[in-house]
Amino acid sequence: MTRFIIIRHGLSVYNEARRFQGHLDIPLHAIGLEQADASAKYVLENYKIDRVYSSDLCRASRTAQPIADGLGLPLELDKRLREIDMGLWQGLGYDEAIARFPETERIRKECLGKLRYDGGESYGDVMARVRDFADEVLAENEGKTVVLASHGGTIRALFSSWLGYGPMEMAQVPIVPNASVSVVCIDDGKVTFELRDYTDHLAHVTVTDIE
Repeated sequence: MTRFIIIRHGLSVYNEARRFQGHLDIPLHAIGLEQADASAKYVLENYKIDRVYSSDLCRASRTAQPIADGLGLPLELDKRLREIDMGLWQGLGYDEAIARFPETERIRKECLGKLRYDGGESYGDVMARVRDFADEVLAENEGKTVVLASHGGTIRALFSSWLGYGPMEMAQVPIVPNASVSVVCIDDGKVTFELRDYTDHLAHVTVTDIE
């Protein structure tokens, strides 16, 4: 059995400002730094970790770094764990993007499976790359426990894939909160969610569910 500990990055500067970030390398907000450290403390106190992986974007890597440092392990970065590429939406405030791309916004609200951000990716693209990464990690880490630090949309795509959903069913899977911890066990192809969207360790800091 391989255990995946999945952590969404802490609150970023753009999360707080309600701006689309996608592949932009946006740092953590001060609250996000607290959240990241709280998540690291929780994971280090409750699990024996063998490897630590992260998106190469700094809001995710800064969330994972305290775990790697606490164990003396390298932080292994991979672009396949990045957030969905939002193309021309990146850097725009929510209201500005919706006004500029009303048809894409309609699709985003009605059916994530049909969404492709203007100049960016679809969730089918994200699902393919994150599942490719997870399958590779699974093959290399039988019997081990690994940390994956990633992003809301990417985690949603991975969970959807593990649950047997395609992009058209992704809306059935809630987006996970910032700095939440989920634990997924995979044994001979069987997927079990041991812990889902856990945030109790963040009781002393602000928790947000902003995308």
